[in-house]
Amino acid sequence: MPGTHLSLTPQPLLPSLGEGGLRGTGYAFAMAISSQRGTVGEVARYFLRLGVIAFGGPAAHIAIMRRELAGARGWTSDAELVDMLGVTNLIPGPNSTEMVMHLGAERAGWRGLWVAGLAFILPATLITVG
Repeated sequence: MPGTHLSLTPQPLLPSLGEGGLRGTGYAFAMAISSQRGTVGEVARYFLRLGVIAFGGPAAHIAIMRRELAGARGWTSDAELVDMLGVTNLIPGPNSTEMVMHLGAERAGWRGLWVAGLAFILPATLITVG
């Protein structure tokens, strides 16, 4: 997509609220975002849709998740997403699937982890087998 890029530097999420107030560049705001839990159903719907429409490999999947989950939906912060990306690069396996499972766990607990992973890989499995 023209004009779209993945920045690895944290960007302010909110303007500073003054002395002692919430500042959008720190992890305090990021933790407030991730403490907002969602449902397993919303995790399943999002990652099933992503598994169906996302082509281009892990780089494309991660860019879509960054735009939608750290941006539009506010499931996580940009800083947390970059931290997750660093962790997925340390462990063996497909980065985008690991990121999906981590985001599912952050959003809906251990059930979210399993549901997100299954919903994301199910479309590709059905296309391959079917």
